[in-house]
Amino acid sequence: MVRLSKERQNRKTTITQEEFKQILERAGHIEDRFMRLRSAALQSVLRLTGKRRGEVAALSLDSVKVEGGFLWLTFALENKKRLSKVCENCENKNRVKAVYCSNCGLSLLESPVKSSSKPDVSVKKIPLIETDPVTRSILEYVELLNGMMVKPKYLFPRTHQLWGSGYIIDLNEHIRGRQ
Repeated sequence: MVRLSKERQNRKTTITQEEFKQILERAGHIEDRFMRLRSAALQSVLRLTGKRRGEVAALSLDSVKVEGGFLWLTFALENKKRLSKVCENCENKNRVKAVYCSNCGLSLLESPVKSSSKPDVSVKKIPLIETDPVTRSILEYVELLNGMMVKPKYLFPRTHQLWGSGYIIDLNEHIRGRQ
């Protein structure tokens, strides 16, 4: 169990709007344009969607669309390999430990345990407001990525530090850890 300060326990959000503005301001001071836009866009997507960092990191560039005054983000959620016993009689999915089908009552002792292969998808619809720095940072970053000669697979591609202030963008890997 994590102990929190009284102030932290009484908050309704993790960070305040003012604290988030400070985060975006700090990102704006990064010298390199790519890293500056990526940092602001990453923070903005996390703030607007409420998704976990792993879900945001795995967001593909193709899953970001602008249509009808909205920014559409389609997340392919990790399938947690939900195991179940499928009834041969009624095709009902039952718990792995089930002895009888919860729908028709047929014995499941001979039924094999199967993994569901259908990936879960979550779509976030974000209204576009031109004066909003949060959505603008995402749009500017996506425009930068779409303007690259070779487009990365992920919205937030992994980077590798080189000597000095240089870096390499790994087009087929997404960020992970503390990048």
